[in-house]
Amino acid sequence: MPLIGWAREFTEAVGLMSYGVNVVDLFRRAPGYVDRILKGARPGELPVEQATRFDLVLNLNIHAPVPVT
Repeated sequence: MPLIGWAREFTEAVGLMSYGVNVVDLFRRAPGYVDRILKGARPGELPVEQATRFDLVLNLNIHAPVPVT
């Protein structure tokens, strides 16, 4: 049964495809928040940022054809 997930690692292991946020990009942006908090900003006043980078990963190593109905 073809499986679709949200994480790149899932598709690299066993899935057919995944679509979700780029986790590495989220981790790269996190230190900016930590820096602002350590400089005195109140966490409740920091803006909530939406993810801006997404990954679509297809596993081309699936040997059985996937029927589309």
